[in-house]
Amino acid sequence: AQATIPSFLRYGTYPQIIVVREQTEDADDSAAVEHRFVGLFTVAAMNANVLEIPLVSRRVNDALAMAHRDPSHPGQLLLDIIQTIPRSELFALSARGLLDMAMAVVDLGSRRRTLLFMRADPLAHFVSCLVYLPRDRYTTDV
Repeated sequence: AQATIPSFLRYGTYPQIIVVREQTEDADDSAAVEHRFVGLFTVAAMNANVLEIPLVSRRVNDALAMAHRDPSHPGQLLLDIIQTIPRSELFALSARGLLDMAMAVVDLGSRRRTLLFMRADPLAHFVSCLVYLPRDRYTTDV
C-alpha cells in the first residue's frame, strides 16, 4: 500500500507501506504481530531485473510456472512483458494477478486495441492504472 502523505525525499512520490504479519504461538491462533515498514524503494530496486529482486522474483517464477510455457520463445516473451511492468506494481501484485496481466498483454500483441489495468491499493487510497495503446495510436495528443 502507499502512504497518503508525499515523501519529502523524492518530489511527487508517496512512500510504500509494507506490512509483515508474524503469527504468534499463543493459544489464540488469531493473535499476530505486525511489522510495518514505510519508505521508498531504491533506484536500484526500481530498475533491477525482476529475477534479481527477492520478493518479486519469487512471484515472477510462480507466475511463469503457472503459465506452463516453454522456457524458450513463449516463456521469454512472457518474461519480457513482466520486465516492462512498473516495479511498484510488481511488489503489489500476486503471482496470479501478475500472470493474468502478462497474458492479457501477450494476447494484445495480436490485436489493435487499447487495454486498461486498474488496481486499487489495499487501503483504497490510490488507484494504479496501466494503459496499453497500439503503437500507431500513441501520439502526444493522447
